[in-house]
Amino acid sequence: MAQVSATEAARPVFLLLRPFVWFQRLMRRMKDWTMSFASRPSAVWWLFGFSFAESSFFPIPPDILLLPIGAANPRKALRAAFLCTVASVLGGMLGWAIGYFGGRPVLDAFVSWGILSQTAVDTAVGWYDEHGVLIVLAAAITPIPYKVFTITSGVLNMSLLPFALTSLVGRGFRFMLEGLLLRIFGARIQTEIEKRFDFWMWIFLALLVGGFACFKLLR
Repeated sequence: MAQVSATEAARPVFLLLRPFVWFQRLMRRMKDWTMSFASRPSAVWWLFGFSFAESSFFPIPPDILLLPIGAANPRKALRAAFLCTVASVLGGMLGWAIGYFGGRPVLDAFVSWGILSQTAVDTAVGWYDEHGVLIVLAAAITPIPYKVFTITSGVLNMSLLPFALTSLVGRGFRFMLEGLLLRIFGARIQTEIEKRFDFWMWIFLALLVGGFACFKLLR
């Protein structure tokens, strides 16, 4: 019986991992492409555009562009962060509209076709009615993909006003904090933000959820 070499034995694993490797390379190229706009005179307006798009479909978070813009000119870091916040919230409202006008009919069609039960949909809507604000706030602040929940909020009929206000608080907290740190410390803080910002946002989320849980128990 012929022996199978280690390379041949591992070939199925390599084939299985190839799509993930390809996706990782694609994301790295998109990240590098996004960062290439930081040195342009119109960088803040590119930041506005990327922030708007990221809230509904663009995969690269706007922090990737905000950090080098603020580090290069700390005096304009807060202005850039403000534009980033406004664009992200407006983009989030577009994501909400996509879910409400596009995703909701698809969900209703799944119910009519028997793919989903109406009971399951009503349960999801009720759960989102109760916890939607906290979910959107968490997605707006942390590395959780915000765009997923802008669209989900529309699909599950979250009211637009609380969605927009929650997005403004969460996105404003995230981007304005980055802008403030860049304004105070300049380029020195850029690397530290890139390395540790997500960690501290997860800590903040844990404290937020813990405080909310305590409030619910003591009420």
